[in-house]
Amino acid sequence: MTSNRDATQGAVKGFLQQSQAPKSIPQIRKELPSGLGVSSKELGVLLDEMTARGEIFSWPQKKFWDRDPRVVLPNLILSFMAKALVATASKIKTYLKLPLEMVETALNELVDRGRLYLWQPGKTAFFCLFDPRKTALDTILNALTHGPLSEKELIA
Repeated sequence: MTSNRDATQGAVKGFLQQSQAPKSIPQIRKELPSGLGVSSKELGVLLDEMTARGEIFSWPQKKFWDRDPRVVLPNLILSFMAKALVATASKIKTYLKLPLEMVETALNELVDRGRLYLWQPGKTAFFCLFDPRKTALDTILNALTHGPLSEKELIA
């Protein structure tokens, strides 16, 4: 029984290391060799034990991965922001399919480290990879190189 458990644990670790995202119990079970014959319940117990030992990490929505969400999340956010350029915390949360609290914590850390910028032109806060004040200043100065403009023209 122990050798089957060790084989299952090794297969789980290998699958999660190759995975590009956290996986659910059914997804993990589907990828295990059929000869292991592990039930979803047995796999759930094994995953909980592996999580308790720090071998793998529990993710929201009852998923598991070999990567710590607190370590991986900032890079996932930055990858998304490279495509989106500007996004709200809610939009980032929806894309990543993670709880808003988890996303907001990572966003605040990225802002504190200067990796993301916060822009709040109204009630809703936006996050971006560039400094919105510097971008606005550069845009205004560039517009003024073509001649004088009124405040209304600058805002437009």
